[in-house]
Amino acid sequence: TWGHEPQNTSSSPYSRSTRARIVTLTTLLDRIKNEVKVNRLRCSDYFQDFDPLRKGTIQRNKFRGVLSKMKLELTEEELILLENQYYYTEDSLKIDYKAFLNDIDIVFTVPHLDKDPIAKPIEWTNKSYVDPNNVLNEQQEIEFDQLLRKMAYVVRTHRLLIKPLFQDKDKARSGKVSFTRFRSILDTMGLPLKEDEYRLLSKRFAHMGTEFNYIEFDEVLKRYVEESQ
Repeated sequence: TWGHEPQNTSSSPYSRSTRARIVTLTTLLDRIKNEVKVNRLRCSDYFQDFDPLRKGTIQRNKFRGVLSKMKLELTEEELILLENQYYYTEDSLKIDYKAFLNDIDIVFTVPHLDKDPIAKPIEWTNKSYVDPNNVLNEQQEIEFDQLLRKMAYVVRTHRLLIKPLFQDKDKARSGKVSFTRFRSILDTMGLPLKEDEYRLLSKRFAHMGTEFNYIEFDEVLKRYVEESQ
C-alpha cells in the first residue's frame, strides 16, 4: 500500500516502467476504452467465462484469447505491454484481469457506479487535514475531498509510488517542485488532471505561491489511501 514503500521500487509491476512506457500504456488503454464504449462491450462477461471461481485472474494465453474474442486488434508489443502491467504478483504466469477491468472501466470514476447510478455520494465531512490553512472556500474543500478520494483509489489499486518521482526531480531535497513539474509527474504516473483540478491542487499545496509542496501532498494522499482500504 501507499504507506509501506519498498526499498526497491522496481519490484512493483506498476512502478518499473519508464516514462515512455507509461505514456504508451495510457494511450493504449484510452484506445481500448474507446473501443469498449463504441462497441458496448461487457468486458467482465468475457473474462468470467474463463474464471468460474471469480478469482480475478486468468492464464496469460487465455487473456490474449479474451482480447481477441473482444475483437481488440492489438500488436504483439501492445499485448506484452499489457501483460507486463497486469501480471498477477503471486503467479507471473497469470494476469490480474480484475485490475485491467478497473482501468478500462473505472479510471477516475467511482467503482460500480454503473450498477447503482443513483447512489448517493459519500457524505462530506470536513477533515482537519483537508484545508488547515483555510486557503479553499467550502465548495472547493468539497471538490478537493472528492478529487483526493478518486486519486487515492487509483493509487491504492495500482500500488503507485508517487513520492520517489517527486524526489528524483527535487535535487535540493526541499520538498517542493514547480507547479508544471508537479503536473507532469502526475501525468507520467497515469493520474492526469483536468485544468480545474490542477488549479485546485496547486492552490491547496502552494508554498509561498511559487512552488508545489509535494511532501504535504504525499502526507494528505496517504491519509486518503488509508481511509479507502
